[in-house]
Amino acid sequence: MHFFDPVPVQRLVEVIPTQLASESVTRQMTAVAEGVLGKTVVRARDRAGFVVNALPVPSPVSAVRTLESGVASAEDIDSTAAAAWCSAAPTRCGPCASST
Repeated sequence: MHFFDPVPVQRLVEVIPTQLASESVTRQMTAVAEGVLGKTVVRARDRAGFVVNALPVPSPVSAVRTLESGVASAEDIDSTAAAAWCSAAPTRCGPCASST
């Protein structure tokens, strides 16, 4: 799990299972982060850097590259952007969000 600083204020947690992590451990980490800690969880595959660092600003180009490389889904990219930069915005926020 990757928490953002300051942890008590930031809603976002990235859950990044390694190749050796079982699905049950990943589900347990997600459940603790969401249920116990009340965080917004973004699941990404293991790689150098974090999804939120790949999106230094809500950039459509960075979002498409992150999506195409399989690092995160469009939904996870948008929820990352929403949690990091759009806390006062409507529910549909992020570089992959459609206007519908």
